[in-house]
Amino acid sequence: MADSGTITQPNTQPAGREITLRQYFETLLAAEKATREAWSKAHDEALKLHSANLEIHLSALNGEQARLGADRERFLPRETYDVFHSELQKWQDQVTKDLTLITGRDRGIGLSWSVGIAVLGVLIGIGGLAFGLLRYS
Repeated sequence: MADSGTITQPNTQPAGREITLRQYFETLLAAEKATREAWSKAHDEALKLHSANLEIHLSALNGEQARLGADRERFLPRETYDVFHSELQKWQDQVTKDLTLITGRDRGIGLSWSVGIAVLGVLIGIGGLAFGLLRYS
């Protein structure tokens, strides 16, 4: 520093060139302003690119929503399914009960027939014995 109002900048100015403190700060402010403006322009450009990217994704999602809405119409609502499923369950229970009754009756009839045939066989056998005894006596 040569005197209180001037400074020497060996790195940015030619050797021995002196500027006032005001010029130095104005130069610094101008450089800072240029840096801020460049940053602001770059930031604005980045925001525009990001907005365009978001628009692409949102339009794709809007199309997806329409596709899902159309796809949803192919399926049965849960409430309707529950009603039909409970009716189906009642019908299945009734059919199972009816089949059990029919099977039991069939088994009962089959048992009755087999017992009847066995009794008939025994009666025929006893009748044959009795007839044979009476004939030879």
